[in-house]
Amino acid sequence: MEEVVVNAVTSQSLGIVPKGQKQYTQMERKLYTTGDFKPIMLLGLLGGGMPLDPLINAINGRTKKVKKEVDTELRAMLLKEIHNIYTPEEITAVLKVPDDTIDGFLFYAAEDAEFAATMKAKNETMAKFLMVSLAQKYLALSKDE
Repeated sequence: MEEVVVNAVTSQSLGIVPKGQKQYTQMERKLYTTGDFKPIMLLGLLGGGMPLDPLINAINGRTKKVKKEVDTELRAMLLKEIHNIYTPEEITAVLKVPDDTIDGFLFYAAEDAEFAATMKAKNETMAKFLMVSLAQKYLALSKDE
């Protein structure tokens, strides 16, 4: 019997979902289902077609909570992408960040808006350049404390 190799089977490769369609994360889908209340929805009250879920979720704070969870999920994905660019050993050797503060530095880098935009654009060269400047700023901040 010969070896059978199965390449990545996805819904896009099978033709179920069109190629290039945006895929939402679990929290983004949850945010969509909670609904974001907009005051214009009150006009639907006159016609009897106003959805109640967005109003209830806005009152009890669920929408705000889910929005924070979406931000947290995006930062976690960004941290995962940073680990694809640099290993902890490279961060210590190249960027001169001490071993015990690597996690703090990675969170510091993930909070930077310019770095996050660069990672989203998948520009690894610019991301590495920004990591050097972020490491210098982080080390200066840690020395001050």
